[in-house]
Amino acid sequence: MNFTDIVSSILSTTKRPDKINDIRREVNAAILFFSTDAEYAQDMQEIQYPLPIAGSEAAINIASVLPRFRSVGYIKISGTKIYATKLETLTPSTCTDLRNKYYLAGTSLNVNLSQHAASLDIGYYAYPPYLTDAAPTYWMLEGNWYAIEQKALSTILNDIGDAQGAQGAERKAVAAYSLFKNSATRG
Repeated sequence: MNFTDIVSSILSTTKRPDKINDIRREVNAAILFFSTDAEYAQDMQEIQYPLPIAGSEAAINIASVLPRFRSVGYIKISGTKIYATKLETLTPSTCTDLRNKYYLAGTSLNVNLSQHAASLDIGYYAYPPYLTDAAPTYWMLEGNWYAIEQKALSTILNDIGDAQGAQGAERKAVAAYSLFKNSATRG
């Protein structure tokens, strides 16, 4: 199923064409909800980022370099096996080793390396795209479409005053997602 099919299915169930924009919004909200529950390999994006000035420090503007950034998967010096790990606290003690560490500050990803580098390999988890009828596909709709449909349907049914139907749809969404998550994270 794709986005358009799910929206049509919910529209058919509710018989409320006046809620079409709400249904579209809720399908996207359900996708976001399930997608951010775990770090799925399909949401991983990988780039090689050339440092503007070769060196041992970098401040990377997240918005311009890492589209739809959600969280860091890994950072390593290109061509090496040297990885940077997340700095555990933004107020490190005086004896904390800051080499090969990164931290987020606002819209900047700051990296401090143990050696000079010309580029970094960055793997990050991205938020899902906002789906429309013109762009209706996302990987999670292949195996988790039923949970997404039921989650969105639950909210719509609640909004139109069918609390019992909403609770049933929510239970179906939770059960379907549990099966999907268990199989997707084992892979």
